[in-house]
Amino acid sequence: MNDLALPPALQSISLRLAAGGRTAILVGPGLRDLLYGVEPDRIEVSTDAPLRELLGWFPEGVLIGVRRATVMIPRQTVCVDVTSLPANRAIERELAQRDFTINAIAYDVVQQKWLDPHGGRRDLACALIRAVHRARDRLAEDPIRALRAIRLAATRGWQLDAELEAALANAAPALAAIAREPVRRELVKLLLAPGAARALERLERSGIAQRIAPGSAPDAGALVERLPRDLGLRLAGWLRGARARAILQRLRFSREVV
Repeated sequence: MNDLALPPALQSISLRLAAGGRTAILVGPGLRDLLYGVEPDRIEVSTDAPLRELLGWFPEGVLIGVRRATVMIPRQTVCVDVTSLPANRAIERELAQRDFTINAIAYDVVQQKWLDPHGGRRDLACALIRAVHRARDRLAEDPIRALRAIRLAATRGWQLDAELEAALANAAPALAAIAREPVRRELVKLLLAPGAARALERLERSGIAQRIAPGSAPDAGALVERLPRDLGLRLAGWLRGARARAILQRLRFSREVV
């Protein structure tokens, strides 16, 4: 798991940054997947190159984050998001603000050096999802992380750390109150992914299901996973017996889906 095979597109971008005397540090879920042997479709790179240099070196890049100065560089098989990191903001500080330890790993391509202050590589080797610092605090910052943890555990067959599992219930009330679009996006991924049954069972146990979809069937997981991977069918299986129309409208599903 320590060997890292970089896609050719990522190698060329990293070499260009290095040739300009700049850093090229891989971070985030894309690095996690590379390390785990899964080919990602998006990879994050942090660099000390200022935005003007990035736009000059990569004219095909698209500015997608003004506040974080992020340039998306499209390639045939992968998109590389390059973020200009201010010189006074260490990468360790960035990693400390991540959700899970497996997403708080960094790799310095130029120096060929790992940065793993929270033990993310060890957790990845154990197939364990653990929060960076206190799980309750990480979920309070962004309750969507609760849905993300449940989806990752179900789709990858990984385990949740006991502290993170216990903190899911604390995120349930907040999930019912935040913007509907992020909740909907995670639910769609969860329902259509392998392991949907395990994910729905965990949603039910944590109390999240009844917060975001009151009246949804507690035993829906087994049924949903037997259905074709069709969003309408799986939503119908999950919401049978509930006020499906009201729930879907509240979550801002399209009229066609409703």
